[in-house]
Amino acid sequence: MHTVETDGRNTIQEMTEAAKARGYKYMAITDHSKNLAFANGLDDMRAVTHIQRIREVNEQIEGITIFAGIEVDILADGGLDLSDDVLAQMDVVIASVHSVFNQEPDKMTERLLKAIGNPNTSIIGHPTGRLQLRRDAYQFDMDAILLAAAKHKVAME
Repeated sequence: MHTVETDGRNTIQEMTEAAKARGYKYMAITDHSKNLAFANGLDDMRAVTHIQRIREVNEQIEGITIFAGIEVDILADGGLDLSDDVLAQMDVVIASVHSVFNQEPDKMTERLLKAIGNPNTSIIGHPTGRLQLRRDAYQFDMDAILLAAAKHKVAME
């Protein structure tokens, strides 16, 4: 879930109360990282502060567990756009491609493999990048990606 800290519409508190009212026992706050400037993405310092706020709300509201996370950008070279030190503090790290969709298939495959190999990566978000009727999927070796994801215990969205 994204909060008002980036491109969401509600606060951590509001989202937690709504999730609890629906009977959820768990939720994850995964605001965007800094590369998505249009979404007011979090840099390292803001991300650490955000983790602290999530943990505070988690302590205040009983009956639901809030996981502190991030949707971090996979950069063109396969690196992630927050430091490993900050990512290691997260409960869940969703790594997603949000730019440079036109890389050659071999390059895109290498990019995704590097992100999957990062020990902080929990999930690969929207792994094809496709937006129905708006953007075609980017091209990569899906078999190689799925094998690497299984090996590193990284989920695919």
